[in-house]
Amino acid sequence: MSTEIILHMRSGRRHVFHPGDLGGSEGRTDAQTLDTVKRLMHDEFGLLDFRDTEGHHWIVRSAMVEGVLVNNG
Repeated sequence: MSTEIILHMRSGRRHVFHPGDLGGSEGRTDAQTLDTVKRLMHDEFGLLDFRDTEGHHWIVRSAMVEGVLVNNG
């Protein structure tokens, strides 16, 4: 299985992305992929703060996004 990035929006909706959807590559290291994803998420959704907790959940500040969960399948 591949990595999934799940955005929980303040509107109650949920968006699921895979690194390849966002210009990332499954062949990259986890750190490279997460850096790419974080940059693109910042550009797209205004995510300002990525404090990693337990290696899979990001604490974020955004007007649109309530939380981000990363599942490494």
